[in-house]
Amino acid sequence: MSDAELLLRHLEVALRRHAAELRRDGRPVPSCVVSAVTTVASLRHIATRLDPNADAADAGGMASLLLAKRDAGRLLAVSERTVERLIAAGTLPAVRLSDGATRVRRTDLESYADGLPAVGREVAG
Repeated sequence: MSDAELLLRHLEVALRRHAAELRRDGRPVPSCVVSAVTTVASLRHIATRLDPNADAADAGGMASLLLAKRDAGRLLAVSERTVERLIAAGTLPAVRLSDGATRVRRTDLESYADGLPAVGREVAG
C-alpha cells in the first residue's frame, strides 16, 4: 500500500469514526462530513487502482467495491440470510446489477457497521 493510500485510508477511518460517534451521541452528522467520507473513499479507491504495485488479487473478492451478500455477511460476521433481512428492511442499502445479482457497496457496509452501538458503552441520559 502506498503512502497516499495509507493516508487516505486513515483519513477515511477517522471520518467514519467521527460520524459514528456523533450518531451514538444523538447528534446530527454534518453534510460536509458525509461528503468528506464519500470523497476520501472514492479517492482511496482511485489511488488503489492507479498503484502499479497493487496486488492483482485485490482487484476482486473481498477488496472489491461491490460485495456479494455472502461476502458482506462474512465481513459483518453474520449469515447471508441476515444480510438479506437487513437489505429487505432498508437498513443496509444494496444495488441490483444488470444480471439481476444483488450486491452491497463496501462503503455502505462500512457505514452500517460504523453506526452500530459499541458493546458495554454507557448511554448518556
